[in-house]
Amino acid sequence: MKRAFLFFVSVTLSLFGAQSASGVLNGTLVTSNKYLVPIEAQYNTTQSSYCSGVMISKNVLVTAGHCVLNENKQVSKLIKVGKPGSQLDSIPSDHGLVIGTFLPDDYEGSTVDNKVGASDLAILVIDRIFPEVEEMQIASENDLKLLKTTEGSLRALGYGSSSDTSSLNKNPYYFDGSFVNYEYANRANTFVMTSKTAGVCFGDSGGPVVNITPKKILLLGVITGSSIPTGNCTKPNSSGQYIFSFSGISRYSNVLHLALVKGQEELIKLGKTFEEDAKSAKGDLDSVNSEIAFLKTQIEQKDAELAILKSMKKVITCISGKKTKQVTATNPVCPAGYKLKK
Repeated sequence: MKRAFLFFVSVTLSLFGAQSASGVLNGTLVTSNKYLVPIEAQYNTTQSSYCSGVMISKNVLVTAGHCVLNENKQVSKLIKVGKPGSQLDSIPSDHGLVIGTFLPDDYEGSTVDNKVGASDLAILVIDRIFPEVEEMQIASENDLKLLKTTEGSLRALGYGSSSDTSSLNKNPYYFDGSFVNYEYANRANTFVMTSKTAGVCFGDSGGPVVNITPKKILLLGVITGSSIPTGNCTKPNSSGQYIFSFSGISRYSNVLHLALVKGQEELIKLGKTFEEDAKSAKGDLDSVNSEIAFLKTQIEQKDAELAILKSMKKVITCISGKKTKQVTATNPVCPAGYKLKK
């Protein structure tokens, strides 16, 4: 994966400024946030699931795949996304509604025993823009390999609960840990993080896992669950380590491409809507014109981003009986005797 994902943003360390507080299994309160968002996915008319997510553009975000599935393991028809910094238990009225859901080809949902499956992520497009979002750089495959080899330092953020029995936290928390050089035998694109002080709980799923250096902040993936299935929350092992898994993002350039194209189409629609409003508006035209100028700038940026994405390699999964192959190319095709996995 090339470093063409630089457009996904540069954030400053001030975004992670925080003060100590009791929280997500000994986490620390996030006091400034411009990309971590709360998500509510409706199961049915009376039940909803709550998760965390991370904005990768003004109207596109990434979360865990299992966060957007209803009780029938289908994508929920109603998914709400709160603005960065909003509280989980009171997603504001000006939230975004998901209008496009994109899942990796090899994502098959949770297993029959509700354990998280491989490639557990979803990329969502919402029907509005969050202008306050400050985007970050997505880690390349080489970044992931290097951090995994060196067991580099990581930070995880989420809105999750403080224990198996407590309610979800209104505000997000974070904790620090390190990459574990561990390989899952049957969970593609799944990585492991460990911490001596804190762990994840329900509600943290979909929250970002990042690597912070003085020069950049890399988005590696999103929280998917505990590596030690002892309830809904990660518990320390016999060595006092909290261990949990996360799904990487960099491999899925094809899914990112589709989601960002959809996001750009929505920006164009919004731009046309604002232009029409400007013609008939009798009030504050300066405000409307400001919105138009902002949207035009976003569209120009997305055009440049799409040009980069079109030149990037994509990944497809091919099958032949019980055999599976992943093909990476600009325009990948399955080899003879294999067919594209649906």
